[in-house]
Amino acid sequence: MSISRRNFLKGATGMLAAGILPASFCSKILAASNTYSVIEVFLYGGASSAVSELGMLKSAEVSGFTSNNKTSTTHGFWEEAGGDVLEDLLAKNRLTQLSVVPLHSSKAHSFSQSYGTLGQAEDIPDTVSLAATGDGGKAFAGRTQGYFPFDESLDNVFTRSGWRYEIKDSDYDSVMDLYKQQESQIHQEFSSAGEQMDLTRAIKENYESSQNNTFFQDSDIGNQLRAAVSLIQSQNKTHYISIPYDGWDMHSNSDDQYIPKMSGLLRGVHTASEMIDQSGMPIVIVIRGDFGRNYRYNDSNGWDHGDHQVMLIAGGGGFMKHYGKHFTSGFDEATDLSGTRVYSKPTGDYPVLDLSEVRALQLELMGVSVSESVSKVASNSFLWALNFPSQDSPSAYATGLASRYRTLKSKVNL
Repeated sequence: MSISRRNFLKGATGMLAAGILPASFCSKILAASNTYSVIEVFLYGGASSAVSELGMLKSAEVSGFTSNNKTSTTHGFWEEAGGDVLEDLLAKNRLTQLSVVPLHSSKAHSFSQSYGTLGQAEDIPDTVSLAATGDGGKAFAGRTQGYFPFDESLDNVFTRSGWRYEIKDSDYDSVMDLYKQQESQIHQEFSSAGEQMDLTRAIKENYESSQNNTFFQDSDIGNQLRAAVSLIQSQNKTHYISIPYDGWDMHSNSDDQYIPKMSGLLRGVHTASEMIDQSGMPIVIVIRGDFGRNYRYNDSNGWDHGDHQVMLIAGGGGFMKHYGKHFTSGFDEATDLSGTRVYSKPTGDYPVLDLSEVRALQLELMGVSVSESVSKVASNSFLWALNFPSQDSPSAYATGLASRYRTLKSKVNL
């Protein structure tokens, strides 16, 4: 399905004028629970979707993707880059993949990252707890309530380097005793944080010591994902957790970087999804980034900026009926597959989302009604305060949101 901005905006205006709000497609995958904790991994730099689209690329004989060292799995995944992991997630009903194409025309990192991350927490209900690793807190602009910072080792947040209440290990016990004598709020915060981290760490270590997951890997991103799941379990309440993961702007030597990095990420997702299943809790992992990539290898054997990306949703704890490999890709008829611009496009009747619709989808996962999710995103003050490219219009985005956030075609047979 190729996207025409003119036709899209024309149709969107008519639907809103008639006061029609289409049913959400997300609601078709919600089963025993309609409230999920969301762990979002944002791939800073813009990750290629080659791991999901290799079969299509090989069939189209796109230069650089037909070599024997790029193996296409049963469902067209790139085996060496983690396609074997996607196949297993698919078989275990732990995977949804959806096409994301931004309606804005920018392929600049600054705008695409801000549009993808800033101000999300303004829309999240106060009943949902916020947490982040690294600088993931940037996603929480607009939310007056604070968030819980954590790292992969689950150190006490009040004693970790760089935090306001940093204390040297040698002084820790004496200072704690003093706070305790004074019955101070700071002591209570120290104690609460320490106890919470002890429980969270115990959950994580218990899984790691007893797991027999074929895809287990002791990596930074895998540790962060397992820490995030453990944190949700220890608090036993709905969370939105932001995990930034950078290094995806692969303009040179893409294969050498992408294969181990994407494979490592997906292995981390797989072990976290298994951990989610064992927890019996409704938790999902959402993976997306700035934008997709151009599939023509440049003179440095790298991929330049594109637009279409395949977003992954994994986990669900058995509560979610996943779509699976729910997208198809191809190329415009006018595309010169030997040229310098080889961008994949969504085809068929599967859903194609803008990043604003991804936000609405996440809100619905966290228990916000369809109409309220759409309304919140359409009026988000942070989102529309961004410096849109001159040829784009924030008001057009808001107008079009409701009509594009639509149900899946009936022929999908879910």
